[in-house]
Amino acid sequence: MANLILDDICVRFGGLQALTDVSFSVSEGEVIGLIGPNGAGKTTVFNVITGVYRVSSGQASYDGATITGMRPHQILGMGIARTFQNIRLFQNMTALENCMVAQHSRSRTGVVGAILRSPSQRSEEARIQEKAQQALDFMGLGRKADEVASNLPYGYQRRLEIARALASEPRTILLDEPAAGLNPAESKQLMESIGRITNLGINVLMVEHDMKVVMGICNRIIVLDHGVMIAEGLPEEIQRNPDVIEAYLGQ
Repeated sequence: MANLILDDICVRFGGLQALTDVSFSVSEGEVIGLIGPNGAGKTTVFNVITGVYRVSSGQASYDGATITGMRPHQILGMGIARTFQNIRLFQNMTALENCMVAQHSRSRTGVVGAILRSPSQRSEEARIQEKAQQALDFMGLGRKADEVASNLPYGYQRRLEIARALASEPRTILLDEPAAGLNPAESKQLMESIGRITNLGINVLMVEHDMKVVMGICNRIIVLDHGVMIAEGLPEEIQRNPDVIEAYLGQ
């Protein structure tokens, strides 16, 4: 059963039509690739799903509830997390602190409790730290918990972004070019991590230009060109699709 559904999404910025009638769904445990040339509208789709952009028409829903018009923190609270094409870690905070920040949408302690350091606040802080550490361990960063983010190698920072998304306890993760800048060994490790994420029942919607990663991990692939869906199908179908070859993959 699909829990993330986009239905005829259109986005206009003045006279620019960024997305036109984009419709697709993502079901539990799936890895869906969203590919296309630069400027195709891929990140715009992510921004629509996460509440950064408002739609001009159409609707996005999650678990049967309409999410178009919701604010980003509300959508995060429903279980949709994301990473970014350009790393957006808190560079002066440790890896553990970066992941703890992701738990803010689950926090129940108010300002008074935080100031007074009430028993409930201390208990919740311990729970948040535990969840953050679990996310780091999952991504192979457990021993880097106390490292300042800016001191981590680039590949580790990419993994930390995914760990931070996982720390928010999502059921759907949007990965924006997670393999960008990774070497082949790191890309292989990324694919293994994504496989383990889906084993938890978490959906993955991924924008990626590394075709080895896309073809190796995705169950289905959606292709955008100039804001229009030109193809959707299995990896082998997409590789043979003449419209995709012309617009993006090349001969």
